[in-house]
Amino acid sequence: MSLGRAAFAYPHQNHLAHLQVHLDYAQNPIYGSNPLIAPAFTINALEHVKQHLVLWYGAHMKGYVEKAMGEPITDYDMPEITKQVDRLFGLASQHVNLDSQKVFERITPVLQQMAQLAAQYKPEPPMDAGDMALMKASMAETERRTKRDEADIQLKAAKDKADNIIRTRDQQIEVALNAADNLTKERMQTQQDDVNFRGEQEKAATAALQSANKSLGVSNEQ
Repeated sequence: MSLGRAAFAYPHQNHLAHLQVHLDYAQNPIYGSNPLIAPAFTINALEHVKQHLVLWYGAHMKGYVEKAMGEPITDYDMPEITKQVDRLFGLASQHVNLDSQKVFERITPVLQQMAQLAAQYKPEPPMDAGDMALMKASMAETERRTKRDEADIQLKAAKDKADNIIRTRDQQIEVALNAADNLTKERMQTQQDDVNFRGEQEKAATAALQSANKSLGVSNEQ
């Protein structure tokens, strides 16, 4: 396994003893956890450990059932035996679960550490043609939407700018028109004031002339 080769567990092996050896090796900084060995060993070892765990489970389940039956399981396919054996396996499962918790209590954390380490070393699987095409299509669609969004943003910014220019121009025109209107009103008022003033002056001059003529005994008609 350290050299990158797969290893296989067999049904009649002492699975707990094999697991102990493999996990001791995995935790050894000179061997299993050595950066030179760990990348190849960890991935292969986890697969091998999985085989031992499954075989131990199967053997343990079978052991409980055969002990309860008092004989090996040989005629499981016979209808009159199948239900009885299934019921025994159901009962055995509860015992095996309890045994597993006790037996593998200490090695579970080690297996979790190995799994985390293997995830770092595991190469990315090659992408098939269908997935590659889907990824490219997805990237192209994402790029298209991004460009469309950018174009929409630029268009909106340009429209807002044009609207601001028009709004500012309209405000300036309104201010200019108001100023011109006010100036026109002021001029008209000034002109009216001038007319009134001239009228008052003429009235005053006429009254003064009449008063002077009267004092001199001169007829106003003259």
